[in-house]
Amino acid sequence: MVAAMVFCGFLSWIGWQWQIVRERESARHWLKERGGSVSGGLLDFRPTVAAPRKERNYDARLEPSWLRMMLGDQPFEMVDLPPTLTEPERQRMFDLFPEAEVQQWPLEGWDNESTVLESSSDK
Repeated sequence: MVAAMVFCGFLSWIGWQWQIVRERESARHWLKERGGSVSGGLLDFRPTVAAPRKERNYDARLEPSWLRMMLGDQPFEMVDLPPTLTEPERQRMFDLFPEAEVQQWPLEGWDNESTVLESSSDK
């Protein structure tokens, strides 16, 4: 009986991790459709990522868990948000990609520099 409960708990945890992986993948596509991007994952440039991560005091504990990596998730370096996102949408990107630096590109007519954003939970 106890073993069945533990097994069901483990399966629930796997399902929860799978849902997180799917949400992050969906958010990547959603951002791309709106002109944003998520970059720096394992398939982008993993060998060259070590230096920038070290320079900005990268916290490896924020990377996806080993199980999420096995389910297809990967850590990302940068999230570029389009300028049209609302505050709740921006906050959602912070929540979905805690390991990444999030920046928002300016509206047309602004200078060409992006703005590095802080999560509202960091303030």
